[in-house]
Amino acid sequence: MTIIHPLLASSSAPNYRQSWRLAGVWRRAINLMTESGELLTLHRQGSGFGPGGWVLRRAQFDALCGGLCGNERPQVVAQGIRLGRFTVKQPQRYCLLRITPPAHPQPLAAAWMQRAEETGLFGPLALAAGDPLPAELRQFRHCFQAALNGVKTDWRHWLGKGPGLTPSHDDTLSGMLLAAWYYGALDARSGRQFFACSDIFNSLPQR
Repeated sequence: MTIIHPLLASSSAPNYRQSWRLAGVWRRAINLMTESGELLTLHRQGSGFGPGGWVLRRAQFDALCGGLCGNERPQVVAQGIRLGRFTVKQPQRYCLLRITPPAHPQPLAAAWMQRAEETGLFGPLALAAGDPLPAELRQFRHCFQAALNGVKTDWRHWLGKGPGLTPSHDDTLSGMLLAAWYYGALDARSGRQFFACSDIFNSLPQR
């Protein structure tokens, strides 16, 4: 049995003493999920850190990532969480990830607003930043506001789609989530329910 000691954990991460399933194994993150939709992410050191995560040393994360088949069933044990031949111990160090909104948010630079190139927001940036919004963005905004207010929203109709070279809806939603967190409209409690109706993690490919 290989023991892994996390470097750090977010104080907003869910309680690990509950039933988990392996929701995704990636090069920089391993996702565990409960039946209720709570997400615990094991982060590779130096590759980001979120409010629902634990950070593992690079070498230990790589060993864990390379040793998983993707169909393991996480088990809660006295020391922490067991994944195959690995046991990720309960973190000893916690931190509070909190962003303080600025008193006077800075507007977008005028030079950006004057550019005429198409964006993934159905037109130039100036069009997306003003009213009236394109119909698609109005619907997107409505769904986002509804989800923030606790209305069950199925994001599978949006994710993986959108104009541009990449699925721009994914980028747009990521940016909106970051902005909502930054300005206090989204917190750890409400964030756990944001994708509850989408069940998107069941459809994610596993390595």
